[in-house]
Amino acid sequence: MSSLALRLHKQSVQTSMGAVATLQQVANESGDAVTRGRRIDVTIPANAGSRAYSVGVEPGRWLVEATLPSGEVISKEVAVASGEHLPVTLQSVEHSPHEWLGLQYLVGNVEGAETLRRLSAKDVVVSTGLESTGRHARARTDQPTVRIWQSALRAAEAWRNILSPDTAPLASLAPAWQDSSEATWLYQVDAAHQRQFGLVEWLGERFAVSLPLPWQGVGTDERVPVQMMVRMEPRQNDIRIGVVVEDPDFAPMAGLMSASALPKAAIAVRQARHMLYEKVRNPLGAAAGGYVLLAAGDLEEASWHDWVDNLANWFPHIPDGAILKASLRLRFPRDKNSGEEARASLLDAFDRGVPFYSAGVSWLLDGLTQFADDPGVEEKMKIVHRIALRLDLSQAFTVVRISDRTQR
Repeated sequence: MSSLALRLHKQSVQTSMGAVATLQQVANESGDAVTRGRRIDVTIPANAGSRAYSVGVEPGRWLVEATLPSGEVISKEVAVASGEHLPVTLQSVEHSPHEWLGLQYLVGNVEGAETLRRLSAKDVVVSTGLESTGRHARARTDQPTVRIWQSALRAAEAWRNILSPDTAPLASLAPAWQDSSEATWLYQVDAAHQRQFGLVEWLGERFAVSLPLPWQGVGTDERVPVQMMVRMEPRQNDIRIGVVVEDPDFAPMAGLMSASALPKAAIAVRQARHMLYEKVRNPLGAAAGGYVLLAAGDLEEASWHDWVDNLANWFPHIPDGAILKASLRLRFPRDKNSGEEARASLLDAFDRGVPFYSAGVSWLLDGLTQFADDPGVEEKMKIVHRIALRLDLSQAFTVVRISDRTQR
């Protein structure tokens, strides 16, 4: 048996999950074309050293295609002899526009430096007119106002209070890094012992941001801070809020954790199982693993089903645990009582407050909709629907637009 040792070369980022790689055999050892060759999907690390992920393969020619969370695709064809252990290093043509935006770039929240250079040369703006031009000019001079809710939004009242932040005590937050020429500001929220929300006000728009705190680093014993990026999209007339945990072993999974991208997350099942099993150390990371496993429909083993129940039962302050338990009952019913258990978990999830993950809002709404004729469900379904309409589906963590688009 031969093998390929795969890694993505990144100078400023080290992570065990740098890209999703697809290996397709295109020719055998004799050079004859293989029309239906073996296909392998794996995740590979990104680093500046030599740590790689080894995959056993048949000798011959292989096409390696790696997709980064940012959306960049790298292709390389290699030939491996019988018994050979062949190192394969993939080089990205793009890189982060700033070192301090490395994680934001890795998960796809900001374009690469080369892309931004081309856009700047063309001065690309999809929207036209004086109003749009003026808005982009203001974005380079007017710094966003970012504040942190001193008291976390908790329980069922959070669904209404998240749209009324003026009644809450707020603490101002200064940017840690900025590039006003690119209308980009990065804020760092220190590791905390309880949940926090951010309030972003910029150019007449307002956003409520669920911050994934407290977060225990994957593979470490330390709590890590959270990044909140605020920027103007160079190709559109829209504000983007990018939330990333400063945990390089989780951040790339966030690129698969958005409500819109989650169905593609099957490749991360191995990492997702590990994160779910580590729920006591990092319950928020465990919830991410649960979303990936359920979205992927992991049928290889069912032991993780009980771990989802434990996550919901052991951490009553996390809405996502109850959402996952309800979704598990609806997708993998155990018995005739599964429907009622799902309904109870959905109502419990609502009463716990707004989910940490955007997928949680979508899944909660989908679940409640299945019980829409129930008088005890209907009103809560309408409240969740109101928030879901304001949800940024491109983000893993919950970002809710408070202002109406007509107000900008």
